Amino acid sequence: MNKKTLTLISVALVLGAVYLVKFTDWFAEKNIQILFRMYKGQPFFGLENKEYHLTSIKVVKVEEASTNKYAPALWHVVAADPEKGSAGLTDFIYGQKIDGMGPAIPEMTPTPLVKNTNYRILLEAGKVKGEREFALK
Repeated sequence: MNKKTLTLISVALVLGAVYLVKFTDWFAEKNIQILFRMYKGQPFFGLENKEYHLTSIKVVKVEEASTNKYAPALWHVVAADPEKGSAGLTDFIYGQKIDGMGPAIPEMTPTPLVKNTNYRILLEAGKVKGEREFALK
């Protein structure tokens, strides 16, 4: 091969690599997209695009989380087996018992949520994480 051919192949490979990094999600950090709505008076969360085996669900007040890195959780459940996670989930209701998960602190029960307060839900499914702020109206 001559220099011109090698140069063209090199440029094509560089452009292809740039395209893969900038315009695809192959190398992007994976996030859980969380949908929120009220369902029969209860906060309802949907997990967009796929079923997840969650390893942690935590709800905190936004105000407390902004001033305290370790804000107390209003609801915090973790997977009994962190390798497997919970049963496959696409949606759940605040405070719901989830197969394969239990309270992070034994005997902890979900704290009732109040209207006109901002909350943040934090989800983990192994290395994949997601969070969303919500409020009851």
